[in-house]
Amino acid sequence: HPSSESNGDEFIELYNQGAAGVDVSGWCFEGVQFCFPPATVLAAGSYTVLASDLAQFAVTYAPATADFAFLLSLDDAGERIALLDGGLVVQDELSYSDQGQWPVLPDGLGPSPVLIDTSADTALPRSWAASPAPGGHTVGAANSVAGALPPWLDEVSYPTTPGAFDPLPVTTRVYAATSATLTYVVGFGTCNGGSEDGECCETAADCPGGSCTGGEVTLPLVDDGTGVDAVALDGIWSAEIPAQPAGTPVRLRLEATGPTGTGSWPRADDTVRYTGTAVLDTVSTSLPVLEWFMCDADYAEAVAHKLTDDVEPALVYFDGVLYDGVTVRVRGASVRGFNKTPWKFFFPQGHDFEGAGLLERPVDTFNAQAMHMDKAFVREFLGWESIRESGAPYLQMFPMRLQKNGQFFGLYGFLEAPDSDFLKRSDIDLSGARYKAGDSLQPRTLEQMPNFYEKKSRFDEGFEDLHQLIVDLQVIPPSGQV
Repeated sequence: HPSSESNGDEFIELYNQGAAGVDVSGWCFEGVQFCFPPATVLAAGSYTVLASDLAQFAVTYAPATADFAFLLSLDDAGERIALLDGGLVVQDELSYSDQGQWPVLPDGLGPSPVLIDTSADTALPRSWAASPAPGGHTVGAANSVAGALPPWLDEVSYPTTPGAFDPLPVTTRVYAATSATLTYVVGFGTCNGGSEDGECCETAADCPGGSCTGGEVTLPLVDDGTGVDAVALDGIWSAEIPAQPAGTPVRLRLEATGPTGTGSWPRADDTVRYTGTAVLDTVSTSLPVLEWFMCDADYAEAVAHKLTDDVEPALVYFDGVLYDGVTVRVRGASVRGFNKTPWKFFFPQGHDFEGAGLLERPVDTFNAQAMHMDKAFVREFLGWESIRESGAPYLQMFPMRLQKNGQFFGLYGFLEAPDSDFLKRSDIDLSGARYKAGDSLQPRTLEQMPNFYEKKSRFDEGFEDLHQLIVDLQVIPPSGQV
């Protein structure tokens, strides 16, 4: 999934790691549409590159060049790619994903996913990493992460709905490691002294010239049958986080070290540093409860700069899942001045808000609608339901109880953002021209258009298409014609 809007930047690289050339005449790919022409031989030790668009590839990856062009495009969310020989026998295959244990950074953030060890099983997420090379790729050359597979952590388990003052046991299956650790953060640490005095922190590095109180704590993970570890030397390593009071987010990170390096959960090429859970009081309500955790200093900053689009870090917990790496800001336009503040939540790449049982598909952005002008608390919900029932594209919306740091914050409306997730769910072409409107389609000059409309796609184009649409809408057809 390239960081550009163009699928023309997609490519597939083949490496012949054998000692002899391989005749691939008539071999074909499943997943993309391509068959090698007659008399095609992949030389020993050679790299062969297939591009989605040869001309675009030459521009994006110069001085590298592609050898062949395939049709169709790679599915950003993941799919199966298989290389079949002339007898339709699968020679290699890969079912990649942007979920689970796969590296997240290649999903639209720049790097390519690359094999660590070319002799490893290509079907396993462990065999792949995001390329740290300049430009995020080493197309046509040895991969920048080439080497032995690092230690691997799998089957990570911890309480997703822990009770107040109950210990939190954490277990994981570990491969190729000689030691492992559990690092956790309870709530938010505070910088003491230095340039960030009073700000939130996780490690001492967050507090230049000072120290971090209440930040990360590291415990050893053991597989010796002691403490919470059930069975010695069974490959399941364990540790226990002490009991915590209600209203507390608990973030955690696992690391394993061995002869081939260090592996972590979440992965180093993920977009988040922690996974985790939250200790909560039971709330008596029939509404969905969304738990929002935010350092007091960061919340104060968000309120102080509410007239900007600057964001501050936060956590969200819902339905047993703690979302790390979330950012929030006061929602824009005129509502920034409301007495009851509306908020906008942004989720990191690869960690969409699931909203199980409430959303048709996950979203990476949503608004918490204050709705304080509507004392009945129903108008927006009825509006979007009416649009939905009419068969037109609509935004998903539902009422919710919003908690902040374990305390009641307010009744809000969850409103899906009209972004790419909305377009995919509504089966609208993502390549179309999209605008955010600050006007009512009344006549404006072409020069005035940027003052009233914000482009959301095709940024290399002007406003001529929208301007022409508005002009055409003003034309009244002759009497009797529609």
